[in-house]
Amino acid sequence: MDKGKLAQLLEGSQVPNTEQVKAVTAELQKNFYTQPESLLALVEISLTHGDAGVRQLASVQALRLIPKFWEKTAQDQRQLARNHLLEGVLKESSAGVRHSLARLIAGIVSADMENGEGEEFLKHLLPLTNNDNVVAREVGSFLLYAILEEDPTHFADHTHELLKLFQARIEDPQSKEVRINIVRAIGAILMIVEPEEDPESLKAMQNFVPSLVNILKATVEAEDEESYKIVFEVFHSFIAYDSSLLALHLRDLLTFMIELGGNVNAEEDARSQALAFLIQCVRYRRMKIQGMKDMAAELMVKAMHIVTELDADDDEEDMSPARTAISLIDTLSNELPPRQAIVPLLEQFPHFATNNDPKFRMAAMLALGNAAEGAPDFISTQLQPLLPTIISLLEDSETQVRHASLVGLIHLAEEMADEMSSHHEQIIASVLKNLEAASQGVSDKKNVSIIRCACGALDTFGDGIDTKIMAQYGPNLIGPMVRLLDHEDFGVKAAAASAIGAIASSMEKGFEPYFKDVMSSLGKFVSIKEGEESLDLRSSTCDSLGRIAMAVGSESFQPYVMDLMSASEEALGLDNPRLKETSFILWSNLSKVYHEQFDHFLPGVFKGLFSSLELEEEEIELPGVDASQLGDGAIVVGGKRVKVKAPETQDDITIATGGDEDWDDIEDLEDLGAVTAVALEQEIALDVLGDVISNSCNSSNLETYVEQTIEKVSPFTEHTYEGCRKTAISTLWRTYARVFQVWEEGAGVKWEAGLPPKHTPPTSLISMGQALEKATMTIWSDDSERLVYPIVISVSANMMNTLRYTQLTQTQNAVAEKTSNLLLIHGTVTSCFLHSGLESLLIVK
Repeated sequence: MDKGKLAQLLEGSQVPNTEQVKAVTAELQKNFYTQPESLLALVEISLTHGDAGVRQLASVQALRLIPKFWEKTAQDQRQLARNHLLEGVLKESSAGVRHSLARLIAGIVSADMENGEGEEFLKHLLPLTNNDNVVAREVGSFLLYAILEEDPTHFADHTHELLKLFQARIEDPQSKEVRINIVRAIGAILMIVEPEEDPESLKAMQNFVPSLVNILKATVEAEDEESYKIVFEVFHSFIAYDSSLLALHLRDLLTFMIELGGNVNAEEDARSQALAFLIQCVRYRRMKIQGMKDMAAELMVKAMHIVTELDADDDEEDMSPARTAISLIDTLSNELPPRQAIVPLLEQFPHFATNNDPKFRMAAMLALGNAAEGAPDFISTQLQPLLPTIISLLEDSETQVRHASLVGLIHLAEEMADEMSSHHEQIIASVLKNLEAASQGVSDKKNVSIIRCACGALDTFGDGIDTKIMAQYGPNLIGPMVRLLDHEDFGVKAAAASAIGAIASSMEKGFEPYFKDVMSSLGKFVSIKEGEESLDLRSSTCDSLGRIAMAVGSESFQPYVMDLMSASEEALGLDNPRLKETSFILWSNLSKVYHEQFDHFLPGVFKGLFSSLELEEEEIELPGVDASQLGDGAIVVGGKRVKVKAPETQDDITIATGGDEDWDDIEDLEDLGAVTAVALEQEIALDVLGDVISNSCNSSNLETYVEQTIEKVSPFTEHTYEGCRKTAISTLWRTYARVFQVWEEGAGVKWEAGLPPKHTPPTSLISMGQALEKATMTIWSDDSERLVYPIVISVSANMMNTLRYTQLTQTQNAVAEKTSNLLLIHGTVTSCFLHSGLESLLIVK
């Protein structure tokens, strides 16, 4: 192999010329990286080349070739390579190259261990960590971390020896780098520690916690962001494994983290990370925290104090300590019993709400609003005495307090608008005052935000406000809302459009006198598409018009249907997820307004919904992954097939060909297992599909679309996202109910209670019912509690009408099984689920 040519090509890949890099990469892949000799050639270049960048690139690429060619390399050459690499890494002056060489050695050790070799080489590596020379310890400790990170399972027999090494070096007095490398190594070895089987290792890991805290303190005080981020990551790793690892020091650790989160002298990022760690602890150690007297209350109250730091100009997307504290409040409310988390908040609320410092008054409403999302049922029972204070805060003299109060009010209204009915009139009046004041003031960022929040409050309250109250306030609200449609800020226009829909929904027929003028004002936004802001406004308009149609009825709305449906079908191709979703929701509303008269639009509606359900791939940019090396250019993460884009930028190409030692591709994949935008869109499409079939499909339509519907919806009962699973089951039940209803009407029969059944439906209908019954029973018995409860709540209403349609499968044993499942679920349902109506549904069945 021509080593000089290989080195020359590596040099060529370093130039800032995308086309040249592509050509060089292609030649390397074709003529060099396919040959076993290239591995040792790259090792030599990584140790001898004069350019540090080339040395690093060679070592990274050599690591990638280890699985392919190391075993094919002669034994004597392998031993020489090991020795030269160990000597070279100790002599290397560049930290980046040193780390790359260490990772290359780690890859070799891992490959050797896989083949039952490597023990001899380890004897030379491990003592480096205790070397008298600081640089040797730094190299040795990073090597130790890199080897464990590569695959810790190879070292299960060395656990005690490694833990002793860690203990000796975790507080190295001469080198911060050694201390941080040991911290990383502790995080890497967690995977192979078995607390129940190995109490000695458990004790050692527990004893590391105080040292980790000391290192974290020191790095935070030194404002060493890179280092304290590593320590936080290791603490997160502790949470991911056995709870006993942190059990001994958990209370002290929680106290330390909340104190750090509230320390205004520390860097904001360190404070936010401390609070983020607490959020994870509350989620995954909630039973431990429940057992700690007053701990939940301490976390809640101190989080409320941190919220007082929220600056009026803070970016909502910026996770400052104050905004992270709001997330902590939300998590505490969601995960812990109300008596531990919500009661302390409610005890503090009057003190915060009447504090002379407006920041405390602001924090009061933000905390209450976010807690309402986590514990709506408990807070709703405590809300009445708080309402006068809430109204007072809505009318506070300070702008920032009024703004925060509107934000908090929106959260409260989303969860418990009905429970606020006794004060709806005063609340609407207060919202209107804020709207008028902000509209008449200077059009600055704060006033614009207040206008949007006031509109948001009206939007959220709309459907829950008594028609008589809205009849009183609606006429006074419509005028300002229509005027806001001419505001210069697109966000204000969109918020006003949404609010108009809510007002119409609440006023019902009382909205008709204003209908034509409002339609004239909103009509100009139905087809706009000049930029994302325009599309967002179009989306809000689309949603609003659907609600207006529901309010005024089919006859009044008829002149606008054709143009609106045409615009909604066009919207599907405009690459705006929210517009697509609101178009679906519009179809749902119009199907409820026009029922079988909606028949004319069904071909376009089903085409759009089916297209959404057929979306299987997302194409993403993934730095460091070359799509050309992935076969069909896709990977599977979290059960979803994700298409990877080819590298486009210079950085992407460099990383993909092995030029960025710091990029950690595994971490970049972590978020792909979360809920995707496609899954959220499909959840809405599934729900709307059920609405359209239930409301608008006659016998002919069902013959055309039911088979396709079942074929496309059924796979979603096993989707990774629980929202899709829940909605798919519900839609299948609704489809079945509609089919059975149409069969009954056509056959001229009426269902009668009792077994055996009086009338026999077609075989195809029986098969459909049996398949649906089986899918539902599987979820009831197998799925997690967090999914079972929502499914029971959402599906039981459908089952009350449709379970009778599965009558041919209802043997006495089958009925007993269903009853047993329902009673089992019912027995574990908490009071919050009883409030949502589940109890009555179960009793009725």
